Amino acid sequence: MNPVKILVFAVLISGCKQNRSEIEQSHFNDPLTEAYIHDPSELQMQDDVYMVFSTGNGVQSWFRNSNMDEWKSAGRLDRPSWWDEVFPGNIGHFWAPCVPSKWVLYYSFEANDDHASAIGRAVATGKPPDLTWKDDGPVLIMPACRDSGRNCPVAIDPSVFTDKAGEMYMASGIG
Repeated sequence: MNPVKILVFAVLISGCKQNRSEIEQSHFNDPLTEAYIHDPSELQMQDDVYMVFSTGNGVQSWFRNSNMDEWKSAGRLDRPSWWDEVFPGNIGHFWAPCVPSKWVLYYSFEANDDHASAIGRAVATGKPPDLTWKDDGPVLIMPACRDSGRNCPVAIDPSVFTDKAGEMYMASGIG
């Protein structure tokens, strides 16, 4: 796995509230389908097949080609086994996929009971939309510290990019 330099950005936004109906109306919804694509990744294309990945009870994959009238599900990435070692007994969820290149996917995980968090990476083989994913494990782990009353970073919403020199960087949010 290539080393990734990690950048953490803290963004404070005030006065930016949306109610639930506004959020539901503003989600990406292709006019030709009822597919609900939340937190979409970068769009990738190979052999006339477009793919996008989204949040939805894990990371959901979607595809379409020029002959299709709608986006179709290409399956869901399952919960990685390393979670049980890093976060024993936890039933948290993963979301917010980032797919900076074919077929490498970064995602967020936040534990449901102690606010620990991580960003993981998976790599796919195969031809789209029939990809087989292998999880590489965590790229970044943030321990739980909110319960102690401290304001600490949480690893969420990864965004990975490569500069002109070929160095990889990851920006992630903190919550």
